[in-house]
Amino acid sequence: MNIFNVRTFNPDEQSKIKAAVEDAIECMNQINDCTEHMNEQCKDVCDSLNEGIKDKEMKIKPAFIKKLAKTKMKEDLAKQKAAVSELADALRIVFKEETVGEE
Repeated sequence: MNIFNVRTFNPDEQSKIKAAVEDAIECMNQINDCTEHMNEQCKDVCDSLNEGIKDKEMKIKPAFIKKLAKTKMKEDLAKQKAAVSELADALRIVFKEETVGEE
C-alpha cells in the first residue's frame, strides 16, 4: 500500500515533510563527510606508523584504530551510565523517592 495514494497532505504537512527530508539529507552528508575524514585520518596515521615495516603482520591497519575508538567509546559510555546510576541512587536515598531515574 502506498501511503501517498491513500492519504492527502495539506500544504503545511507537505512543508514539514520537505523540511524533514532536507534536514535528513544534510545530516547524511555530514555523516558521510565525517566518515570520509575518519577513514583518511586512520589511513594517514597507519601509513606513517608503517613506514619501513616490511612484515604485513606487523603493520597497524585502519580497522584496528577504529576498533580501538569503538572500545574506548563503550568504556566511556559505561562510566557515564555508572555515574548516572550513582546519582539516581543518591536522589532516591536523599529524597526517599522510589521512581527517580526509573521509567
